[in-house]
Amino acid sequence: MIFVALLLPGYLYERRRERDIPQRTRSPLRETMSVLFVGVAADGFAGLILASVWSTLPVRAPDLAALLRTPREYVIAKPWLVTEWAVGGMALACLWAYFVAARPWHRWLRPNTRLGNLRRNADPQQSSWWLLLREHSDLPKYVGCYLDDGSYVAGRLHSFSRVSDEIADRDLSLRHDPDHPLVYRPKGAQQTYPLTNIGAVAISARRIVLLTVTYRTAPEPATPESVNLPAQPTPTREE
Repeated sequence: MIFVALLLPGYLYERRRERDIPQRTRSPLRETMSVLFVGVAADGFAGLILASVWSTLPVRAPDLAALLRTPREYVIAKPWLVTEWAVGGMALACLWAYFVAARPWHRWLRPNTRLGNLRRNADPQQSSWWLLLREHSDLPKYVGCYLDDGSYVAGRLHSFSRVSDEIADRDLSLRHDPDHPLVYRPKGAQQTYPLTNIGAVAISARRIVLLTVTYRTAPEPATPESVNLPAQPTPTREE
């Protein structure tokens, strides 16, 4: 039980944190220390909350002195009481670890404020791939890709690789929707054509020569003529 109490909150923290950061290769020692540190911190936080509840509210709580002095006899005498508080403490520790990993306060910081700019520039050495495709996570992204054969394809961002290393094995996928259609322009052509009857495409990073990202605040119906250029008209912010 002690082993699970130490590892489970840290494991949940790492799993949730992986959704918001580039994928990195870490040594087993570093990953284990991270899980243990978060687990101990989460359990300590849960212990403080439960201790304050015991001391301030008229609740039926375990006798910690008796539990530590004769744990086997106390658990046999009051199994449900010990189980209820142990499960409650574990749930509280896991919720705390998940909340810290989600970092909702980052979404509350506006990009034009000082704190928002500090957060944005906290790690400028991150992959440009990651920074461009993760920027303005609340806005739809229209991505244009110039390929090495001279063709061009564009559409709304669907997914992209989280690998932080600048390698050619990464890929991204674009999907079609009415406001951000999938379009394609062959090599040497002047006209951009919509890809009809196609829901999504995957593009390897090794084939991309130039990548453009347009962040749009409001969807606007697009026509084949309006997407001849890689950047859409009237973007809110473009990089």
